Amino acid sequence: SPIRGYVEMDSVSFAYRDGESVLDGIHLKLEPGEKIALVGMSGSGKSTIAKLIARLYDVNRGAVYIDGIDVQNVKLGSLRTKVCYLLQDAVIFNRTMKENLLLGNPSATTTELQRAVEIADLQEFVRRLPQGLETPVGPRGNALSGGERQRLALARAVLQNPSILLLDESTSALDAPSEQRVFMNLAQHFPRQTIVFVSHRISALKWVDRIIVLNRGVIEEQGTHDQLIRNGGLYAHLHTAPSALSAAQLPSQVSGNN
Repeated sequence: SPIRGYVEMDSVSFAYRDGESVLDGIHLKLEPGEKIALVGMSGSGKSTIAKLIARLYDVNRGAVYIDGIDVQNVKLGSLRTKVCYLLQDAVIFNRTMKENLLLGNPSATTTELQRAVEIADLQEFVRRLPQGLETPVGPRGNALSGGERQRLALARAVLQNPSILLLDESTSALDAPSEQRVFMNLAQHFPRQTIVFVSHRISALKWVDRIIVLNRGVIEEQGTHDQLIRNGGLYAHLHTAPSALSAAQLPSQVSGNN
């Protein structure tokens, strides 16, 4: 039966092999169909949360549940069909665009392929290609630009039709208006699916249901864009000074003398 897409992280702590703690006692619930943004500075733990939901790693302490079942008790094959994790560097094979897309769903119809291409905002690019979707993309997709590779991977994820879609900087090569357009397309196409967006460009994520702000492995605050701007905390600071997102840590004084 299809996953509803309810995610719960219960007291999750995690450290990579080098031992430095990345997440510290995270409690988080994502409702089915919720559109969530994870924001925070580099190293705050936002990508790690996405990776733990996809079970690319196992937690050190606590547990991650999907629809009430601990992900460690779910067969990875069955988890992978329902939870799709997309990262910055998409895996593209030395085949045609169409063959790469069909990996998401080998039985996809022409209409479904076209719809996925539109959602990923690839239709203009495909239209300009003499062979259209039958165009070979080269080893590792090197005949495509970084943005085209990311769009192709996104269209493939759309065809997979997951219950939970985790986008970890997977639109980083797009310009800001394109990224926002693709995000909105996804939200409209997947009203019932849970989508988690991780992006350095928080301006593209003002519209989501909930923004979760991470700082040094803990959830600092959460709410809608408007609520968080009114709070005047870390999110408001990141929003007015986006360059801070790539800084390793917070300035000692977030508000005040600026």
